[in-house]
Amino acid sequence: LEKKYACVVMGILRGTERILWQCRQHMVDYYYFDHAYQYTSPQHNPNKVFGERIYSLAKNRLKLNYLVKINEEDENRIDKYLQKMDKKAPVRHTKNFNNTFFLIVPPSDAVCRYYKININHWQNKVRKKLHDTYEKPYYAFRYKNSKVPLGKDLADAHTVITSQSTVGIEAIKLGIPVICDDMSMCVPVGNSMDGSFQHDRLKFPSQDIYWTWIKGLLANQFTETEIRKGIALEAVNRMQYATLSQNTVA
Repeated sequence: LEKKYACVVMGILRGTERILWQCRQHMVDYYYFDHAYQYTSPQHNPNKVFGERIYSLAKNRLKLNYLVKINEEDENRIDKYLQKMDKKAPVRHTKNFNNTFFLIVPPSDAVCRYYKININHWQNKVRKKLHDTYEKPYYAFRYKNSKVPLGKDLADAHTVITSQSTVGIEAIKLGIPVICDDMSMCVPVGNSMDGSFQHDRLKFPSQDIYWTWIKGLLANQFTETEIRKGIALEAVNRMQYATLSQNTVA
């Protein structure tokens, strides 16, 4: 760290959080690899659709929590993902509020350790806001190792409350509003944890903002081939400064 070499880590397990803390303390650049925002695979297996492992990469943060401007090369590179996706941007759902619930997705142990979050405090804060807003709030918790299929929980949810889980991405894709912490990749299309929990006041992204956001995420994930060729390093360094307006939800 004395020579200010950049650090590269994969995930926040096995003590890598201590490296990141040191980087932040000494203002050393760090590059953080994690599971892909989309088209990830369990146990670091190659993705069945694309035949390679795919990882997200962020510089000096864990998740891309702002909108970025991408160029033509980025557009061409992520076209392989876009071809597999629904061409229509999601529209906010019209679920019956009284028959569905707030789905609360607490941060994992690793996330709590890195950000020094007290999980009991985080959960109690969310509960308090819900009880301060509603006489009898209906909510359910989904933890990292839940055996319930994600599709089932999201089908029964009208809103997702999360720290930074990728569950937020899947929720937005289904038209479900998201409330999140400020380090979440859903910040540009979600609602602040410090804002109102009133359901009819929650915002949802316009179609233009949705595609700007989803393309930005896809442009910040890379196949192993793209990582080896240096494409990931060039793109992340460039897009770190290619920020767009954060007036993101309508």
